[in-house]
Amino acid sequence: PQMLTAIRAALGQPPGRRETTAQLRSEVYRIMRTVKLRLLLIDDLHNIRGAGVAPLLVELREFGSAAGVSLGCFATREIAYALRQDNQLANRFDLLTLPRWQIEDHDYWRLLHTFARRLPLRLASNLTDPELATYILARSDGLIGAISHLLRRAAVQAVRSGQEKIDRETLSLVRMTTPEAIESLAASELL
Repeated sequence: PQMLTAIRAALGQPPGRRETTAQLRSEVYRIMRTVKLRLLLIDDLHNIRGAGVAPLLVELREFGSAAGVSLGCFATREIAYALRQDNQLANRFDLLTLPRWQIEDHDYWRLLHTFARRLPLRLASNLTDPELATYILARSDGLIGAISHLLRRAAVQAVRSGQEKIDRETLSLVRMTTPEAIESLAASELL
């Protein structure tokens, strides 16, 4: 029901009265048809876990057949394991992988330049300094979400400290856990 509620809100409809999941589903499908929704993009699909996976997979499958909506989903590679639980759904997706950012990638440097320009800091942060750029890449495991998270948290730290710019010291104060670190811990004998 949480995904259905989020979709209804994204389509501009306020939360309804207390209703059953079936009523909510029917209402969301009706709204989708009314607005002639053709494509539903879902970010962070990899966050589905535990007992909620199977019902959510059924719901995703139903979007196409009951509501006539195509799906585009963004997730880490771990979603492939969840999709394997539902053969019909697994066959509906073409899995495309995006490579991790690399230091020699010209677009990585453009990304850092864009962040440096858009972060709300009074002083310029030289994120394209080779040493700093390499450090950011290492801390983020080359993942765009982790880069964004790291730089946003560093910007907050810079403002709070009064420094008003991001440098290596500011970045080192940011505590974060990347998906790779979580995966590594889950695979270790420590759990």
